[in-house]
Amino acid sequence: MRRIAWKSESDGDVRHPMGNRMSKRGANILWVSVFALAVSGPGLFYQLSKSVNAIAWVKYLNATLLVAIVAGVILLMAYGLLGRDFGKALRLTASTTFVLFLWPLFARFDVLPGPFGALLVVSVPVLIVRASFLHGDRFRVGAMMLGLAIFIFATYVFGVSTRTVALPAIETFSDSGIDAVSNRPDVLFVLLDGYAREDVLSEMYGFDNAPFLGELARLGFSVNDSASANYDRTYASVASMMDLGYPIESGVTTAEQHSIVRGLLGQNGSLVNAFKRAGYEVTYSENGWSGSRCGRIVDRCWRSGTTLMNAYALSLLTPFAPLVERFFAHPTNAISWVQMSNLADVFIQQSSRDRPQMVWVHITLPHPPVRLDRSCVPQRDSWRNGQALTFGAPEDELRRDAYVDQTVCVNTTITQQLGSVLDALPDTAVFLFSDHGPDGSKQLTKSPEDLTVSQIRERLGILLAVRESGMCFQSYGGNTLLAATRAFTACTLGVDLEPVEDRAFLVPAQEENVPVVETEPVSRP
Repeated sequence: MRRIAWKSESDGDVRHPMGNRMSKRGANILWVSVFALAVSGPGLFYQLSKSVNAIAWVKYLNATLLVAIVAGVILLMAYGLLGRDFGKALRLTASTTFVLFLWPLFARFDVLPGPFGALLVVSVPVLIVRASFLHGDRFRVGAMMLGLAIFIFATYVFGVSTRTVALPAIETFSDSGIDAVSNRPDVLFVLLDGYAREDVLSEMYGFDNAPFLGELARLGFSVNDSASANYDRTYASVASMMDLGYPIESGVTTAEQHSIVRGLLGQNGSLVNAFKRAGYEVTYSENGWSGSRCGRIVDRCWRSGTTLMNAYALSLLTPFAPLVERFFAHPTNAISWVQMSNLADVFIQQSSRDRPQMVWVHITLPHPPVRLDRSCVPQRDSWRNGQALTFGAPEDELRRDAYVDQTVCVNTTITQQLGSVLDALPDTAVFLFSDHGPDGSKQLTKSPEDLTVSQIRERLGILLAVRESGMCFQSYGGNTLLAATRAFTACTLGVDLEPVEDRAFLVPAQEENVPVVETEPVSRP
């Protein structure tokens, strides 16, 4: 059989199929451009795909730095293995980085029947890298790669620029003539994500949480044993608190929610503005949740584990995602436990300032992944990963038991931290709460209209405990998180704030473009 070989140069009027060669300098300039876009794109993609709010540039730059380090290591290795040929090493690194972090795009070929999808997933990236390496000094190949890189990067930028932020109306408050700013207490909001109400833990998980609630009472907290969330998902619940109102109501679709909540998740709402106007300095904590970011309005940002979280999230964009999910623990637990176990030190340090402090800490525990045992020691079983308790898998019951263990870990740690805070600063006002309950009955796999009464009760029944001086808070009615937030704010700041009607809503998963459904708040049976 006769071998067919590509001609390496032009032969008369017949040109090489891959185009004319470029000068070494021209080829390097072109591939440096591809390299730059290949490095900067994944961080932008990560922010665009994972975050429900406007892009957080600090996190984006951190993610981009991680990709640049990966690309730099590949470049050094390629440079050494290819006989110090910088041009070939640059082309190989640029195309490899480009393909590596665009893997989810190629993986969509899996929708094809039989082995065709898998074949395309592997062969297309290999062909791109091979063509760029062997023929990257030819204009057509380089121009095609640069054009592809520009197109994809421009898509990212367009996605960011179109992520509108609907600025909420800031509620105004009339001062009721309470003490001057210097006499107002420091304030601590502590969100324990996914923490269930006492009756839910008892009836649905077989766990008696009375000792923990008794310890809170000893520390001076009033526990609402009929507390209900207003929304069944974190982003809507937190946005509602920041708004001090109902930013998402019946009939609003998922697509319409995004522009509503972005500004609120950046603290641009009535709650933080009320404390700022009252003379408070505001500290906000970020965490492993993608919707958590510090907005410009806050005075200080408590960032924790950004690099670890970004490294994990970026690895899920690569072909190694299945191995990462199976053998590496999701860093949410580690980040949250560090925040929770340092809560007292951070708050006491902030409270040493001249002005009163408002500190907001969102701890993504006892929410899954359920990797911490009762002594807060991380466990390595692969079934513990994932952001839901139940998937209809054999491990579901194990996950539910592990959720209880993780709750015990939270109980021990948070009471120790709050005890230290109140020993040092006994006048501190504390608002301890959860944004929603757990999903031990497959709630996250169902649309709002398909949820049963029991599933709604588990999802909306929350922890709510308040510590404030005087009897002001008890004079407000309502059992929902929003009603309690408004009452706590009014009492702490000494402002007249009208109570709101207790309402509750079920919001769909963000990938579902279905309307929000209103339901009744869930009281204790």
